[in-house]
Amino acid sequence: MRYNSWKFYFSYLFYKIFILPFQIKTPKLKFYVYELLYSFIKIFKKSYMLIYPFNDNVIITKYGIFYIRPKTTDAITVSPAYEYLDRKELFKRFKKFFKKRKKVLFVDIGANIGCYSIEVAKKFLNYDLLVLSVEASLFNYEILLKNIQINKLNHIIKTYNIALWDKDGVTISIFHNDKVPGQTFVTEDLGKEISVKTQTLESLLREFTNFFDILVIKIDVEGAEGKILSKGKNIFKEFEEVHLLIESFDDEKTISFLSTLEFKDFMRLTPYNIWAYME
Repeated sequence: MRYNSWKFYFSYLFYKIFILPFQIKTPKLKFYVYELLYSFIKIFKKSYMLIYPFNDNVIITKYGIFYIRPKTTDAITVSPAYEYLDRKELFKRFKKFFKKRKKVLFVDIGANIGCYSIEVAKKFLNYDLLVLSVEASLFNYEILLKNIQINKLNHIIKTYNIALWDKDGVTISIFHNDKVPGQTFVTEDLGKEISVKTQTLESLLREFTNFFDILVIKIDVEGAEGKILSKGKNIFKEFEEVHLLIESFDDEKTISFLSTLEFKDFMRLTPYNIWAYME
């Protein structure tokens, strides 16, 4: 699987310098300065997440209105530049589906405060689409609900405050990171402990299989991807196609695992995620 890092960094910088300023509505200048500073630091510290230093609690972009928590990394996750190439690919695939008049179920696993869920729902509001937004951390989930409501998307986004897992109906502990709220861990005690009920992917999707042609999954759950997806293999076969966007920093391990689930056509556009496909 080839990955063009030069193409990624060139498009990343081009987007942030020349396009992003026109996609941020408010606070325009502060947010742009933050984005440039974040990009500069990432050149030297690739895993670094810069805390938003200002006191704004609302960010408005071309994709929606987002409540954020000041002095956290929420701002970067609602930026139009966030995982830009992967979101561009996601939108391209959705356009192809709807051009063929397909009914699409989008499952956002690890939805955080709603970046992917809200952008997809707003962009394809008038098509045969349903979004399932799954977030285990109650702290993130409360902001997610506010963001869905302020964007008037309650009719197209169903939310679940559960932890998808390999067992139904058990209670597990997760740990919420106050400064980097998008990083909620199962095994690492890095913040506030939260108890949450579990559900398998198969039981979550069961009621929707007769109503949708295509399943699209975005999954970012800090290392729990394997446990979750392993319980989806049987239900995946009930859709015409399954398209997967999975957070991964290890090509060999991820591709080996996904191949056992019969995924194929692996593709990486960014350092963070891998695309896969099943029919």
